Amino acid sequence: ITRYRQSIRLARRLGDIFNEARACSNLGYLFIEQRYFYRAEILCCYALELFEQLNSDHGRAHTHNHLGVFYSRQRCQNQAEYHLKQACGIWQAMGDQHGLMRGFINLGALYARHRQPEQALRYLNKALEQARATGSETALGTIYMNMGYAHRVNDDLTQAEIYARQAEAIFHKYSDLPYLAQVWNNLGNVYLHQQRWDEALQYLEKAQEMWRALGIEPAN
Repeated sequence: ITRYRQSIRLARRLGDIFNEARACSNLGYLFIEQRYFYRAEILCCYALELFEQLNSDHGRAHTHNHLGVFYSRQRCQNQAEYHLKQACGIWQAMGDQHGLMRGFINLGALYARHRQPEQALRYLNKALEQARATGSETALGTIYMNMGYAHRVNDDLTQAEIYARQAEAIFHKYSDLPYLAQVWNNLGNVYLHQQRWDEALQYLEKAQEMWRALGIEPAN
């Protein structure tokens, strides 16, 4: 946070609008992750205004994506959908496969959260194509985790478990502990729906223990 604030002050002194906007957008996203939502929205909206002035497609896409994540966390589906689709449209026009993959993942997660599994899986399959094209194995873990959640929402518990297990293997490989906790929580809920009580309790407790060890609040 301190580094981004220093970057913003320096950019303003130098009249460097692009780097001011970039630092504001990135600090806004950091505040989203830390749940300082009021500050996050102000910074990201300000950054988007600056990138619009500069006509920077790269900056606009990333900041629209940040705002999409922000509104998704706030459960404001229409606003989240608008910003994420804006980001994806720009990335598609730029031919940015990595950006497009992130946008598709976020759209898939948004639709899954709002219990629209068909829409979720449509975008997650698009993300899967991009991840395979770019060779991004870590992104595959995130995609599989969200696909598992979408299948659980759709009451397809067999597929939900399969995708969650694939995600778990990738998160283990890369020691991605926050996502590992999330996928354990997802598995616990799958087993809960299947009335596999012992396994459900085991995975839900593992998730809670990991979150406590990491000092983070469970994702909603």
